[in-house]
Amino acid sequence: VASSLVNKGLKPNLILSAAQPPHLREKHIKLSSLSIDELVQTLAQLNGVPQSWISAPELLELFIDTLRADFKMYENFIFPKNITHLNTLSVNGYEDLLCRPQYAFEWDLYFKKVSIDFISGNHLFLNEIPKQFANKIVSYFNSFFNIIV
Repeated sequence: VASSLVNKGLKPNLILSAAQPPHLREKHIKLSSLSIDELVQTLAQLNGVPQSWISAPELLELFIDTLRADFKMYENFIFPKNITHLNTLSVNGYEDLLCRPQYAFEWDLYFKKVSIDFISGNHLFLNEIPKQFANKIVSYFNSFFNIIV
């Protein structure tokens, strides 16, 4: 989306949430090719889906194809070179086992100006603590205007 906006002459700010830089994909298991049982087990170990989905197989079954498609998209993602100039914020969970926080700083390899921030929680911090995540974003945008909250 950001690349398309840049192609239209816009300069959006980019917010990355629980995302590792593309060159780290090799460190991941190809989740899209796992069997359903293996995928569920792996996601449960990594806190990659809500526990309520793991406890309710019928609910998980509704989302498994979407999850698999998301993983396949991530595994095949090619970083667009036309977004390297965008102001970027990367927010990462301290306890994230899927997108390890220590790798967040490697976004510097992709963007000229990137702010790295951390939040309590695992990969699903957006679901767990949405208000704190929203506060991070508000603080980030306020920094452009020197607004003190």
